[in-house]
Amino acid sequence: MNFNTSEEGVILIVDDTPINLEVLFNVLENANFKVLVAEDGESAI
Repeated sequence: MNFNTSEEGVILIVDDTPINLEVLFNVLENANFKVLVAEDGESAI
């Protein structure tokens, strides 16, 4: 599978629990990913 995107290393995390979002965001950002956050499915879309 090959995804040709101009923004590689971008991760969207979706969770309705704030502490989960915070922990995942910190871990992924420290791993040099660009992280986008959504608190629910509707926001993610």
